[in-house]
Amino acid sequence: MLRSMSSRLFLLVLLSAGAIGVYFALRSPRSTPPTVPATMRSAPTETAPAPVVAHAPLREAPAPTRTPPVPEEMIRYPDGTFMPPLNGVKQPALLHWPPEEPFSPIVGKQMAGDVEWYVHADGTQSTTQMVFRSDLGREVAVTHVARPMPVASEEPVEGSGKD
Repeated sequence: MLRSMSSRLFLLVLLSAGAIGVYFALRSPRSTPPTVPATMRSAPTETAPAPVVAHAPLREAPAPTRTPPVPEEMIRYPDGTFMPPLNGVKQPALLHWPPEEPFSPIVGKQMAGDVEWYVHADGTQSTTQMVFRSDLGREVAVTHVARPMPVASEEPVEGSGKD
């Protein structure tokens, strides 16, 4: 009797979880995701543009400043300097430079399609842009940092079963 009771309880819990899942799936808004190219390092709800291609011409970037007239309208970099946001952004989000990497100064700007990027001395690229967040139902400013990474080998790993 105890065994049949526990299996009924398990079945009840399983059906309840399924019903709750269906309820939330049907309640969630159906919105078309933004059409932004490939993602880079960013929050899961944000999508980022494709990184700058190497053959894009490098243009001169404005000189960084340490005392901006309106700090909340500028991007603050890890070395304490400020730069204007790119791509029409008025009030940029915080820049999250990888803490394990030393900051590299900006040496110019490049365009990738219709997205403007700052190019750093070590090849890193950073940008700001407005991205539609379906969970918020509006556009928000985001910053992206794209770091060049070596291409992973496609050779099979020994013992992986792929020959």
